[in-house]
Amino acid sequence: MKSRIEMNDCTFKPKLVSTQLKDMSPPGSRQRSGDPFEKLYNDQELRQEKIAKKEAFQYELLKKECTFSPERLTKKKDNFFIRS
Repeated sequence: MKSRIEMNDCTFKPKLVSTQLKDMSPPGSRQRSGDPFEKLYNDQELRQEKIAKKEAFQYELLKKECTFSPERLTKKKDNFFIRS
């Protein structure tokens, strides 16, 4: 009785959903058939492929943007070390 009086003063009144409605979810939405470890493994493979594609794309952009190639002025010294 006292709790009902206290509840009347509250502004938040949640609506409770029965467990029967939760069981009526579409098949496959809660749990997919198959091994959960296999699903995790496949998800990781997809994630790694996406990362590799992104890195390759960024590397290609970097190669296009960076056109600097240094000229070495010490070729005589390089030839000296090669001969020895």
